[in-house]
Amino acid sequence: RYDKENKYMPEFDRYLAELKAEVMQEAKYHFDTENWRKCATFSKNVQRLDPNDISAVLLKATAEWRGKNVYQAETTIGEAKTALDNFTASSVTSEGKPAYRFALMEFAELMKEEGRKADAAPFLDAVEPVLGGDKEFDNFMASY
Repeated sequence: RYDKENKYMPEFDRYLAELKAEVMQEAKYHFDTENWRKCATFSKNVQRLDPNDISAVLLKATAEWRGKNVYQAETTIGEAKTALDNFTASSVTSEGKPAYRFALMEFAELMKEEGRKADAAPFLDAVEPVLGGDKEFDNFMASY
């Protein structure tokens, strides 16, 4: 989005949104196949493109936790809380909604399993206006 002189270049927003969506699809694949390290790596690549992408940070934290790297996962959750401060609903593109849904639901489920539902609540509350109306997300929220 920015060039080397830190000048904003809006003409690349669409390309970056599509690139992030593709990389998150790859991260989701590795998550589904329980390849936690690759999932965390792909999520980190998205985080490099957009440090405020909560879906990438939460998926990375969840993969680290599932991969038994709880210390690093706690650090990543802290990064996600920082990113949440800069989060705006308008920053989520239509291409990014599936990644947000998947990452949030997996993170919330993990926190529920660990007895830490309160850690997931701020993220769910922040993204609910974006994903409201999405049947899968609404069903998840109703059962959470």
